[in-house]
Amino acid sequence: MPRQELDDAVDELVEKLVAKFPEKTRYTRQQLNFWRDLSWSLTIGHGREWLAIHNTSPETREGVRAFLEKRPPDYAKIRQRWADDRAPEWPESSAAADGAEDGRAPRTPRTRRTRRAPRPKAPTRKAPRRRNGRRGKR
Repeated sequence: MPRQELDDAVDELVEKLVAKFPEKTRYTRQQLNFWRDLSWSLTIGHGREWLAIHNTSPETREGVRAFLEKRPPDYAKIRQRWADDRAPEWPESSAAADGAEDGRAPRTPRTRRTRRAPRPKAPTRKAPRRRNGRRGKR
């Protein structure tokens, strides 16, 4: 469809939808949302497992390293390492082939770890109230 005719086509579709029964439109939206939510609940577990397995992949490592170094990621380098069968999943083991002077992979800057704040002490229990409304022993 040509771009110039797009607005007219959208207006025509909107007029058709407005002319429908509101109750039927509401039910259709409810059904669409139901199936969207159902598919989300069925696939979220798979997505979580996939991310857990692949979060240490070469692509993720390169993306995080590029972000920390404030540069665009070089995914072509990873693809080339795969094509050359140079173990792209372990770039540190073959860093010498990539041109590192001492044979080690360049280190990325790391944030400094800080100590955890001490836990607050649990509140002390108050003594139960006596009949006269005062607390504590008699």
